[in-house]
Amino acid sequence: MTGWFLVDAFSERPFTGNPAAVVLLEVPSDGVWLQATAAELHQPHHRVRMA
Repeated sequence: MTGWFLVDAFSERPFTGNPAAVVLLEVPSDGVWLQATAAELHQPHHRVRMA
């Protein structure tokens, strides 16, 4: 993991949208690690998108 951000998705103002944790990865990770990271960041789901 190279870094992470907590953003307000679907909002134009801070603290009014859906919180989403964005984790920057250098290499793909397995589902167990992704679920553990989502739980640690208090997010109920995870989504993977590789560039």
